[in-house]
Amino acid sequence: MVEFDDPPTQFTQLSSRKGDGQVVPTLTVLEGPEIGAFYAFDMGKRAHQVGRSEEADVRVVDPSVSRVHAICVVSSRGEHLGVRIMDNGSTNGVLVNAKTITECSLISGDKVRLGDVLLRFEWMAEEEIRYHSDVSAQIRKAERDHLTGLLSRSFLETRLPRLLEEADRRAQAVSALLLDLDHFKRVNDVYGHLVGDAVVQRVGRVLRATLREGDFAIRYGGEELLVIMTGTGLDEASGVAGRIREAVAVLDLADLGDGLAVTVSSGLALREPSEEVIQWIARADAALYEAKGRGRDCVGIAPPVGSLPDVETSIDTDRIKAPVGGVTETLRPVRIDGRGASVGTDEDTD
Repeated sequence: MVEFDDPPTQFTQLSSRKGDGQVVPTLTVLEGPEIGAFYAFDMGKRAHQVGRSEEADVRVVDPSVSRVHAICVVSSRGEHLGVRIMDNGSTNGVLVNAKTITECSLISGDKVRLGDVLLRFEWMAEEEIRYHSDVSAQIRKAERDHLTGLLSRSFLETRLPRLLEEADRRAQAVSALLLDLDHFKRVNDVYGHLVGDAVVQRVGRVLRATLREGDFAIRYGGEELLVIMTGTGLDEASGVAGRIREAVAVLDLADLGDGLAVTVSSGLALREPSEEVIQWIARADAALYEAKGRGRDCVGIAPPVGSLPDVETSIDTDRIKAPVGGVTETLRPVRIDGRGASVGTDEDTD
């Protein structure tokens, strides 16, 4: 039986805000992977699930948030509305104003913490909801690559460090999958760069359709894509890589050009505890070029740190640091040894 730790539901008058319109309960992310994300409750529903599940009414994608972390229930009493939040047996609990709760009422200004994500609850009128929705949409748009709709490389600086800190704290496996379209320079040369853009765009759609809840897909370079998979070891990540490879291989591109088809090579690396991002991605990059060397259209898997040879470690530092604009040719990889000295380049690595 649930024990209430505060008085019964506290109610807010429907017309207590500006104007005569109905006020609506909202949540705004203050701390977490999507700062500024804004959610307005559907007033046609009474119970609202909050969590990282794709079916959640308020979806908060973060490893510290359970699939259905909490449930918010909207109640009415005459001209008044109230909201209660209930912990749904979450792993990391629900805190309201820094106090762990099982169930309690929410009033405007309350701070709700779900795992490592902090949200502000507030009743808002229609014009306020429109404003905050527009701001939230602009923030999310800025995080997306304009061509593919995938996350932009800013993710690596703004959100990835915190995800990795959380993974280290929870001793969770994290895998990186670096993908590169095979012979993409030839696509641009034969069919033109506009067709090349369209190909990258469609492969981006393949990723969005294939990846699982909680995976992060980033446009890493012109025709390079990066997938970060939290809570995922090599066996499971290899399955994801295989599904992507198969989906790209059967992608129908006939409307873009006669005989046009593409395949993808990829490199997979399991992050070592506390491993620096640049080293981790460099190992995925080396595995990618190992896959290219085996004939392309396959997946290479990086060996653990410490088992790599001191020479011929493929680290494309130019590509790692290069900005992303429109679709461009793959930058030539620089082959460097363990001391950082260049030992030559590969003449056909796209």
